Amino acid sequence: MNTLKTKYILGLFSILWFLAACSTKKNAFANRNFQALNTKYNVLYHGNNALEKGKAGLIETYQDNFWDVLPIERFQEIDLAKLEEEKAKNPDFERAEDKSIKSIQKRSMLIQGIERNPQMDEAHILLGKTRYYQQRFIPALEAFNYVLYKYPRGNQLAEAKLWREKTNIRLENETVALENLNKLLKETKFKKQTFADAHAIMAQAHINLEELDSAAIKLEKAVSFTKKQEEKARYLYILGHLYQKQNQKDLADASFQKLINMHRKSPKSYWIHAHVQQSLLQNPKNIDSVIWLKKANKLIADYENNKYFDALYYQKAWYYDAIGNAEKAKILYKTSLKYKKNDKVLTAKVYQSLAEIYFNEAKYVTAGKYYDSTLVYLTPKTREHRAVAKKIENLADVIKYEGIATTNDSIIKIWQMSEAEREKFFSDYIVKLKKQDALLAKLQKEQQKKEEIQQNNQLRQTVTKSDLGGDDMMAFPGMPPPSMEETSKGGAPAPPVSKSNTSVASASGGGTSGQFYFYNQTLVENGKREFIRVWGKRTPGTYWRYSQNKNANTDEEKDGEKEKKKELDGIDESDERYSVAYYTDQLPTSEKEIDSLKIDRNFAWYQLGLIYKEKFKELERASTKFHSLLNHQPEEKLVLPSMYHLYKIYELQGNTAQANLWKNRIIQEFPESRYASILSGKVVAEDVLDNDPRIAYKNLYKQYELGNYLLVHELVEVAINKFVGDEIVPKLELLKASLTAKLEGVEAYKNSLNYLVLNYPNAAEGKAAAELLNTQVPKLEAMALETEEATSWKIVYELKSNQEAAKKVLLEKLDKFLENRQDLKLKKSVDIYNLDTQMVILHQIKSETLAKELVSLLKDAKEYQVAEKGVVISSENYKVVQAKKQWELFKNPPKP
Repeated sequence: MNTLKTKYILGLFSILWFLAACSTKKNAFANRNFQALNTKYNVLYHGNNALEKGKAGLIETYQDNFWDVLPIERFQEIDLAKLEEEKAKNPDFERAEDKSIKSIQKRSMLIQGIERNPQMDEAHILLGKTRYYQQRFIPALEAFNYVLYKYPRGNQLAEAKLWREKTNIRLENETVALENLNKLLKETKFKKQTFADAHAIMAQAHINLEELDSAAIKLEKAVSFTKKQEEKARYLYILGHLYQKQNQKDLADASFQKLINMHRKSPKSYWIHAHVQQSLLQNPKNIDSVIWLKKANKLIADYENNKYFDALYYQKAWYYDAIGNAEKAKILYKTSLKYKKNDKVLTAKVYQSLAEIYFNEAKYVTAGKYYDSTLVYLTPKTREHRAVAKKIENLADVIKYEGIATTNDSIIKIWQMSEAEREKFFSDYIVKLKKQDALLAKLQKEQQKKEEIQQNNQLRQTVTKSDLGGDDMMAFPGMPPPSMEETSKGGAPAPPVSKSNTSVASASGGGTSGQFYFYNQTLVENGKREFIRVWGKRTPGTYWRYSQNKNANTDEEKDGEKEKKKELDGIDESDERYSVAYYTDQLPTSEKEIDSLKIDRNFAWYQLGLIYKEKFKELERASTKFHSLLNHQPEEKLVLPSMYHLYKIYELQGNTAQANLWKNRIIQEFPESRYASILSGKVVAEDVLDNDPRIAYKNLYKQYELGNYLLVHELVEVAINKFVGDEIVPKLELLKASLTAKLEGVEAYKNSLNYLVLNYPNAAEGKAAAELLNTQVPKLEAMALETEEATSWKIVYELKSNQEAAKKVLLEKLDKFLENRQDLKLKKSVDIYNLDTQMVILHQIKSETLAKELVSLLKDAKEYQVAEKGVVISSENYKVVQAKKQWELFKNPPKP
């Protein structure tokens, strides 16, 4: 209303002034001043108000990420595809733009190429600002450039230049913006606030260019010159993070402390998070726990900080987590979640911290659930999202193999006990089980009893209200509630007593409604039960209400206690779970079954060792699994890889003595293996993985073409982790997928391609993976073993990967055979089936009959005597076996 009155008053004043000017024959001068005055105090006034209102709304709704470097200016980025829809949601900016356009179109006085209205430069600047906040940066830049072109001597020149460079930064022209601002600072003398704004803009440009040291210098100057306390607090908080990212913890701590010292001059959000970030900078081992906890508790106790309890409890939980008090940390992390607001980054941090605690406690199922929750609050397709998603995928394997290893190992240990030990073991377990079942039964009875009492009270209240015709509940006659003293001595609170009823008379009437209390049998029975519940079983006597008489009551009470005890222990002894035979009957009965359990357990230990080492970098756990495996007589194929992984683990831990021990064992015990070749320097892994990601990829691809799949398999995952974030990673993932096809078959190949498509959809490799999924994979999946006659046959000799000596002998015999039978024109090769198996093959045999004859010849002839079993397979079926990894299925086909 006041604004409307002001508008009318100013308008009236303008008209009167205009008429007065006309009367003095200064019409032209009067018209110019009238237009300028009307523009300034009418159109632009309302336009600037709308702009400020829009900015205030933007600041209010903007969600800062206090866990990373904040932007200098809060700016709500809009999806360009939805720009038109989003514009409609900012009516204040729309109104400001309308006002600026109106002032330009209706108040401009461009006469002979000269603008006579001095307010037009401000109108164009307002137009540029509104377009800037609407993310229409090119039109905004045009508006600012127009001011610089048309009004080179205007008093708004510096502001137009600053806003032009802000717009250039939004257009990712940071270098141009910095050049122009440096030139401007040398040429022009600014007011302190404008000087601060200019340096803040330059700091943002340096942040975008990842020149954090330069950004910090500019921001220090902005802090010194700004007059706005909110800006100063924000700049100090950003400075703290900039120094933190440069690992300059002392400077970061000083910046956060300056912000803390502002107290109420700083917005509460910056002040609280400065406390939190300052704590996270410290080494928990060097913190004075008494002082630190006193400060943390004081922050939590202040009711003004209740909006930030999520961050404050996270800070406290972090401390306990860092000093190893996992139980206290879990409680505080969960408390932080109770107070969670809209801070998705903090919520993700809390869930991930809880997941890691449970993972370290080997509670993998619970850890998986918390990792799932973490994923919900992370931005998709980010590095953090992919890392957690991969952890969840790996955790599923951990849960699977830990279950197999734990279950099988337990069964094996029990089976190895003597009969007496086994009997004692299960008897002790049954005693614990009975106690658990009795406790559960007790809790269920108590819950049932509470529900019955609640139902009885509701019935009693309903009947009493009906009898009394009112809302008050009739009390038991002559039974006031116990005193505080009685309650503390063991009595329970009595039922509520009606204040309006001191007699036992009730309203008259027939039936249940209007009956005297003791005439209603239902109420009497409920009353008796309620009395016993509250007071216990007591006989009448002097001062019978005091609880000490309760212990001296009759044998009836003792009988009641026995009955309660009986109910507590009243479990069904006939339950088969309470019988030792129930468990012993389920144990394996033969050595063959135990051997099968041992094989599965050992393989699970091997897989867990790999997962902990490669996926989670949990070297201690990986080492434990590999040692457990080697101490339990594993299959031969698992021995050498386990020894090599132990060597790598100790090498990564810096334990040179243990690393050399395992290295020497591998070279001495398996001198012909590929692992020995790597360790003896014949193939140097470090030479393959160059520090340049492109050279590293080139070397890996070369080794892949040479057929060194074991080496590539060992190093490709290392390369992916080493160069994470680089554009070479999609190429490495595609190479890994191709290697997976060679070693694991079409199903694993399909999964690897799907991973590429999901995580790198815009990369050329992601698009290539999508194409392979649509074309190559369906063809591979359609392949099947055939029984029809083929035109070409092979003889396959299967060997384990570490049987290098046996392979060497076999190849020498086959070379001798091929030299003697050159007329057959056969060829040999060594193919990799998977990481554990290799195949020596004779090719180009014309018939199945000839192939079988050659197998017999190589086995029985004295000059050859091949010990390995030769398997005859058609060329077509061999392709299927390699593509779908169906070698075992081919050797042992299902019976029809």
